[in-house]
Amino acid sequence: MKKNLKKSYEILDLPYSSTIEDVESRKKAMIKVVNSNTKQKVGSKEKEIALIENSARAICDEIKTNGIPNCDEVKKENNDSILWLIVGVIVSGILCFFSFL
Repeated sequence: MKKNLKKSYEILDLPYSSTIEDVESRKKAMIKVVNSNTKQKVGSKEKEIALIENSARAICDEIKTNGIPNCDEVKKENNDSILWLIVGVIVSGILCFFSFL
């Protein structure tokens, strides 16, 4: 899954198994929350609303073209990241060990 698409799911705080209806309802709810916040400036509200709308559009386009993402693919990508993190920690530990010798 593309990074920008993952970011869109994070912005809307949606699971990867969401449908277009879920995305649209979350978009509407988040826009209402942004509009109800009276302490925000108008410019920052517009930017946040644009970010929400763009994220929802990206998710809906992806669902229309490729369908709902398979959760197994997303978990596999997350496992790859965890593996690289572990390898990085081990390599860093080895480098630190030999640098103090």
